[in-house]
Amino acid sequence: MILCASECSNREPRDHILFGEFCIFVTELREKYERESLSPPLTTDQMKNKHRFLKRQTSSVMSRFEVFLGGSCVPSTWRQDIAIPLLKQYGLTYFDPVHEIWGPELVEVENQAKKVSCQDLKGADLLLFVFDDVTRGIAAMVEVAYLVGQGRPVILVVMGLPLPGVIINGQTLHDSEVEDLERGHAVLFDLVERQGIPVFDDIPTAVHCAAKVLRMGISVQDLSKRDGAQCVKNAHISVGESLILIKEAFDGVNTKKTGNIDMNDVCLTYKALTGKDLTVAEVKDICNVSSSRKEELTFNFQELCCIVDEFKAKTHYSMGDFFSFIFNGLYTLFGWMQYRKAEQVIMEDLTIRRDVFLGGSCANTTWREQIAIPLLRKHGITYFNPHLPVWNLRYLPLENEAKANCTVFLAVITGETRGLASMIEIAFFIGQDRDLVLSLEDIQDGTVINGHKVTNQELQDYSRGRVYLADAANCHGIPVFTEITEAVECAIKKVHKLSVDS
Repeated sequence: MILCASECSNREPRDHILFGEFCIFVTELREKYERESLSPPLTTDQMKNKHRFLKRQTSSVMSRFEVFLGGSCVPSTWRQDIAIPLLKQYGLTYFDPVHEIWGPELVEVENQAKKVSCQDLKGADLLLFVFDDVTRGIAAMVEVAYLVGQGRPVILVVMGLPLPGVIINGQTLHDSEVEDLERGHAVLFDLVERQGIPVFDDIPTAVHCAAKVLRMGISVQDLSKRDGAQCVKNAHISVGESLILIKEAFDGVNTKKTGNIDMNDVCLTYKALTGKDLTVAEVKDICNVSSSRKEELTFNFQELCCIVDEFKAKTHYSMGDFFSFIFNGLYTLFGWMQYRKAEQVIMEDLTIRRDVFLGGSCANTTWREQIAIPLLRKHGITYFNPHLPVWNLRYLPLENEAKANCTVFLAVITGETRGLASMIEIAFFIGQDRDLVLSLEDIQDGTVINGHKVTNQELQDYSRGRVYLADAANCHGIPVFTEITEAVECAIKKVHKLSVDS
């Protein structure tokens, strides 16, 4: 919600909402809660498709632990300083995955401790992950997304996030990397909260809740404010569509870009949103302005939100009805379609189920246009391309809908991008057993990303994240390629096979 409001108002910092936005959010959320047809979120089993993951033939030598301690590692000392002493007080057994020298061969050991290998191994009953501002935590973010996708009991603690200028392992983070980390954190926290999992800001409270979950046999989602948890109830409900529509309508009449519109424009905007007429007299009445007043009144975006929400309350007109006017009223009224060909294409895409969603690295990459799309067209495969020259917030729900409806999710992480946010999302989909094909390239030594030469420590951290992602994919029988062409050809074969099987 905060991101949506900040984007609509184009303001920094993005850590608060204003009154008008608050009104719209509250109204939209209340309506969705009150709908009798409100359905609960799908269970993990319901989300799993018919293609089950392959069984890895491996044996376990791990003991059974109650709590797995994941998250930030060296130089962070939260395990030894805080978590482990508290766990001992509660009498809880734990597994500490930290090693002085880490190698890919340790992934399987950690998997067995977490009980996430493909065989039904005995491992941790609960997974505690802690993130701080002195480590990147790349691999840990990928892990959490994967575990949450599986429906595992995860407790997440965020004690801080890397900020511009922060020094990690003696190296100052470049601004472009900080932006990638912020984007990755935003995607991860959104995925976590949408599963109803609370996010804590201190370890003692999180450990207390972990003990309660294990001792009382309740789910993480059952934790309440009394426990110090801030759970998101009915997390599958999304709000923000109304605010985005109001913002689009406001921008459509605010042609001079002054940030204010007059009463006539308010009436025109209201009609574009609802299809109903609103008179200047009604606007004056709701604003408690004398009808004899001659000076012209103007309204900013926040005030327009308040007016729309107030009239909706008076007329009992549902915000949900806005959506029937998205295409016929809003775009036709302001003539946007002739200027926004890219938007028209992406919106039309959502009316038809696509065979392949082209997910993964964006930025300055060209793999979609130069490799994937020509091959897909050659074989008559439909696709959804989320990579647009100009992206804005309105595409987010459209992309989510396209991802949910695609037959195969083609994920490409190139070696010329960090790809953190994409890796997190892909890990979540792997955990859900989605039909997915993965192309994964390593970042090479000396690679320059957004004008910044990747450091050795940075290279190691992002490589570790790729190792975890590839291991999760292999565990589920998902093919992992290093050549994009081979991945696209595999996705095409997968589409044809699924169409025959169905």
